[in-house]
Amino acid sequence: MKNITIYTVAIKVIYAVLVLRLINTADDALLVIYCWSIAQVFGLVAAIYFMRAEGYRVVKPSLDAIKNEFIDGAQFFWSRIAVSLYTSASVLVVGAYSTAQAAQFSVCEQIYKAGQNVSAPINAAMFPFMSKHKNWKVFFGVLAITGILLIFGCAIVSFYAEPILVLLFGEEYRAATPVLRVFLITTVVNYFAVSFGYSAFAALGRISIANISVVAGAALHMTVLASQYYFFEVSAWRVAVAVLITETFVMLLRVIMFLSIKRKSVVVM
Repeated sequence: MKNITIYTVAIKVIYAVLVLRLINTADDALLVIYCWSIAQVFGLVAAIYFMRAEGYRVVKPSLDAIKNEFIDGAQFFWSRIAVSLYTSASVLVVGAYSTAQAAQFSVCEQIYKAGQNVSAPINAAMFPFMSKHKNWKVFFGVLAITGILLIFGCAIVSFYAEPILVLLFGEEYRAATPVLRVFLITTVVNYFAVSFGYSAFAALGRISIANISVVAGAALHMTVLASQYYFFEVSAWRVAVAVLITETFVMLLRVIMFLSIKRKSVVVM
């Protein structure tokens, strides 16, 4: 994890420095892609270096090995597709109705994603830790502390939501305040949903449940969006509520399955 952290952070730093140094006007948009590519190439070289330092080498895999990887990784592939589907489809649905509403939804979604990025490193670190140590005391301790801090932070942002939107994006985004507040609630729900995802189920040896839950969430989300599109007036706020419903469903499904499996394991022991 140390090596992964080093080159992952290095990629982001290199990309940020290149963009800040080279991008000056809207005409430089293509350079952003080149900056991203340069940073990724550096990451690839660093990853191979660290891999070799650990005693591993790049070799040609056998066909059986390739086949097994496709089979073993299929559930992760479909779960990532599902997540991409219900995160990307929302903007498309709002955009099909109103570009102004899509703009409001997009800026609030960016703040929501920023909130996710705050807790993402914690969940990323908990996954290998729980897979190896299965230390539930640490898991629930981190869950409680981070959850409280996140709730407190989102509450403060929610209180100042309107001036924050005006300051960051302009007066025309004042109307997006209710949308942002929905997304702030979703930020907290998403944290608990992710925490009771791969980290928890890896420790229980049932990681497939984490994948199945997001596929079920994607199906629900598309159903809710379709219902809004055909039976109601689509708006940024309604679609934000749809995202909240989906994240809440995934969280509850994971928590219920977690408690059920954990209870059974205690009974067996």
